Amino acid sequence: MNRLGKFIVKYRWWVLAIWLVAAVVIVGLSPKLSSVENNNESNFLPKNSESYQALNIAKKISPYSQNAADTIVFENTADSPLSSVSQQTIKQVVSAVTAEHLSHVLMVSTSAQQLSPNGKVQLGVVIYSGEQNNTATLDAVNSVRNALSQHTKGTGVTANITGIYIS
Repeated sequence: MNRLGKFIVKYRWWVLAIWLVAAVVIVGLSPKLSSVENNNESNFLPKNSESYQALNIAKKISPYSQNAADTIVFENTADSPLSSVSQQTIKQVVSAVTAEHLSHVLMVSTSAQQLSPNGKVQLGVVIYSGEQNNTATLDAVNSVRNALSQHTKGTGVTANITGIYIS
């Protein structure tokens, strides 16, 4: 041990240089963190846990339950309850955005059941494809936002996106 200490002190600059070169080589040859990370928490749950069972039920109910999703909030520009004409406009907007077949967008939908009790807001949903942190998925939010803006222009209805994936 004494000889090792004397060697390190005598050749300290060479030892430091070797450590630095080794650190650079190790970092350079290491895989990207994104290639080894896993954001799917269900992989860590025991199979008999309630959360794991709930995830399995959700997958059976909807194949999109694990996909990235945002909420669309439709409202009247006059801050009054949505009329039947406005509700029909919302359906047409959703259909038009769906018909555009936007990249990384699996589905855009709404229904009469998503109308608020006071009638001022109706919700919709956007379901994306791809990984939640994928740049293309995040870019799809802007495509949806632009399409909604284009299709609601001059209708008296506004559409805004809210959720985890807004940018």
